[in-house]
Amino acid sequence: MHAFVPAVTVLFMVLIIVAALVTRLTGSTGSESGSSANTGPTSTLPIDSNRMGVAQPLTEPISPTGDASFDAGVTEVARFVEATRGHPFLDQVRVDLVDDALFTVLLLADFESGIGDIRTTEVTLKALGMLPPDADLVNEVQRSLSAGVIGFYDPSSAQLVIRGTALTPFTQTTLAHELTHALDDQWFDLDRAALNTAESEAQFGFQALVEGTATWVEQLWTDTRTPVERAAATTEAKEFSRNMIAEGFSVSVVQIIESPYTLGFAFVESITSVDGAIAIDRAFESPPISSEQILHPEKFAAGERPIIVPPPPSDGPSIIEETLGELDLTAVLSTSLAPAVARAAGEGWGGDRYVVWRSASGASCIRLDVIGDTPEDSREIADGLRSWSAAQPLSAQPGTSVETLTPGFTRLTSCR
Repeated sequence: MHAFVPAVTVLFMVLIIVAALVTRLTGSTGSESGSSANTGPTSTLPIDSNRMGVAQPLTEPISPTGDASFDAGVTEVARFVEATRGHPFLDQVRVDLVDDALFTVLLLADFESGIGDIRTTEVTLKALGMLPPDADLVNEVQRSLSAGVIGFYDPSSAQLVIRGTALTPFTQTTLAHELTHALDDQWFDLDRAALNTAESEAQFGFQALVEGTATWVEQLWTDTRTPVERAAATTEAKEFSRNMIAEGFSVSVVQIIESPYTLGFAFVESITSVDGAIAIDRAFESPPISSEQILHPEKFAAGERPIIVPPPPSDGPSIIEETLGELDLTAVLSTSLAPAVARAAGEGWGGDRYVVWRSASGASCIRLDVIGDTPEDSREIADGLRSWSAAQPLSAQPGTSVETLTPGFTRLTSCR
């Protein structure tokens, strides 16, 4: 992992700018019934297979800007990305280096369209005690994007924008990340219509693959740099990261932002350890469908699918019905339990379904039904949720309950 992951929260497209935060605990509505485990690698986000094939490298993979030094520096990174991913660029990529003011305008151009989803996420996080009741998640997300993003690639327009006024070791490192997105988009289609209706777990699995791949290439690029270049990039990254630290973002938001990068990187490192970049190609053809598959690449390889859980009843008009997943279950438990205890309980996750509503008094409420992979896993999850409930502040405990259902299901209800 490179030394400046917290600063380099580069989101790969405008569509996912909000989803990087939102899809961890929010997604499309809908219901599923039954209770069974399915296996077999099934992609919920298919690629356009017509784009696959053999292609010759372009003479100029980057659209010329007229600045010979800049074009040469960007082309150097582009050639590295081609060699590392094992594919040439199919079309020229336009790279724009812009100042802070213009970058923020471009980055947040579509921000308002995602505010409704952020508000839904806010209710969910508050119900779970991961945000204080008076938190304004919209404001925090907007500030975190403005302060913490240094580059983005938008597949819908093939626009690649980097924050800065000069090509430095740090901006070249960012380019290695973003150009990987551009190349993967040309070969494997990152702007998939199925993303708009997929469950949040499938969205996260795809996003972690996308960001993990770009972070993997970025790290390999960093490894090829001279000690002087690496030191310069690290110094600039630390200077940039002070913006994030100074703003004082909540731990939940920072963890949500970083998880596709850190966990995705570990996932890609695992799948490439034997077959190299071809393993990434296969993953793009049939992407991970859950945070469990990202956390446990062996389960991705085996095609292990979540247990389908029926939605629990709601005590009011439902705001969202979704799946929490292993990663978020562990994150919730970690707010009150020791990390090792939370992780052990989370690793037994088999499937879940939750519903969110507001009570008559305006409280944020969630009801979660969860089951483990085995009876023992189910018991460990139940014990973890009971310990978590008992550790909540006295003011929150009257609205929190944990029930044992049959067979092996545990139900958590929390209103705050």
